Amino acid sequence: MQDVRQILANAKLYHESEEEAMMRHPAIVPAAQQMVEEAEKAVERRAADLKLADQFFDAEKVLGRPLSAEAQEAVDNVGRMVFPGGVTASGAPVAPPPKEEPTSEIQPAAEQEGGFGGNPELA
Repeated sequence: MQDVRQILANAKLYHESEEEAMMRHPAIVPAAQQMVEEAEKAVERRAADLKLADQFFDAEKVLGRPLSAEAQEAVDNVGRMVFPGGVTASGAPVAPPPKEEPTSEIQPAAEQEGGFGGNPELA
């Protein structure tokens, strides 16, 4: 986001400056502002996906403001997901599930009638 915001800052410095410039386009600054707004919306909309991809992703730090309630809920839900290795998206370890007691007797599979896969020609 910092790079996207820098584009807007540079556009304002160049296209709204009082100094002489080779070319000025009045539409550049509003276009850059719209680009920043759309990028911020995209980060907020995909904050949960970004958190899922990177446990250290902090949308509030990136945006410089709190997330909407809906986006924050989605990010919180990702934080509660458990991944292989027994950790959550936040990096917190999770206790392993209790081990099941093995059964004392192993039951053989039932034999099928009619040959392999039930096909009498393969008997």
